[in-house]
Amino acid sequence: MKNTEPSVGIFWRVGEVLVADRSTLAEAEPYGDCLTHAAGPGAAQVADIASTEYDAWPRGRDRL
Repeated sequence: MKNTEPSVGIFWRVGEVLVADRSTLAEAEPYGDCLTHAAGPGAAQVADIASTEYDAWPRGRDRL
């Protein structure tokens, strides 16, 4: 299912796969004057990501 609601989140490149974890704007948490991804389950559950250091995989943040 395609998410058509505006979202914020983080994504990783794991090998040749792009893994995204995001929150809709209604679920996002305030951070100063901005909104940030409400961390929770999802991409963080992916074994390759969860079993390594945070900066082991290329990642980015974007408004999705």
